[in-house]
Amino acid sequence: LILVLTYFVYRCRLILFTKVDWLQMILIKFAVEHLEDVFDENGGFIMERKISVSDAELEILEILWSADHAMNANEIRSMLNQVRSWERTTVLTLINRLLKKGVISQEKREVYYYLPCIERDEYVKEETRNFLEKFFKGSSKNLAAALVDSEALSREDIRELRDYFNRNM
Repeated sequence: LILVLTYFVYRCRLILFTKVDWLQMILIKFAVEHLEDVFDENGGFIMERKISVSDAELEILEILWSADHAMNANEIRSMLNQVRSWERTTVLTLINRLLKKGVISQEKREVYYYLPCIERDEYVKEETRNFLEKFFKGSSKNLAAALVDSEALSREDIRELRDYFNRNM
């Protein structure tokens, strides 16, 4: 909210105080440096930022989601080594990409520890929306029709889905 208000003040050249103090200057500088994350090229507010995560980055996220605590790079790598044999530098590169995307955060202790910034179910919902938009013009009906047409759904699947919708709608 502070960022949005600061941007509004900056954009409209409004001066709320007769004297611009150091805090306002810091907020304005921060807003200008991070506008691409909050506003589109026309100055419109971006409600949601699309999260783009590669399959390899998703493997790191899955490990962090499954943990009930922050993990360091070595712990992440040892969990990954159960299914992958990635080098330490590969794991660190993927972690850095996730940090830059704002998907995970780091905490400095004796070494850096990492936590996801987004819940798994929130990520899955966002990916589902992106998938629907990309392939089915945002229509769940078109997705269901494609599943039926491709024979990906059995009669049993359809019955279970009907029961699910009846219970939850």
